[in-house]
Amino acid sequence: MGVTWDFTNVRSFVAAKPHRCLQCDGPIEQGARHYYFAGKFDGDFMSYREHTACRDAWLALNNTLRGDDDDGDGFPFLSDDAITPSEMAWLRENHPECASHLEALAARRERRSA
Repeated sequence: MGVTWDFTNVRSFVAAKPHRCLQCDGPIEQGARHYYFAGKFDGDFMSYREHTACRDAWLALNNTLRGDDDDGDGFPFLSDDAITPSEMAWLRENHPECASHLEALAARRERRSA
């Protein structure tokens, strides 16, 4: 069962300035096509941006690999997800750009904890 939103809007934009991807915490460079999400859930407004590759990988990981036919509501963001080694291998094969972003995030987290 999905999350109930008061409203949602997802649009594709070309970045007029740099942003951060909520899925991988990586930079969205100026001029890069990306998704912008805005919505209201339980009275709280939220908005975020994500790389096109990260959004595609997020939906595919949950809908295709994990077999959840939800529209994405309620799935953890990739940066917060407990991605298994076999899922990461699948991402590397099927969504290499996003896998690269997630590996960079893991390296940043490792450096911070060292």
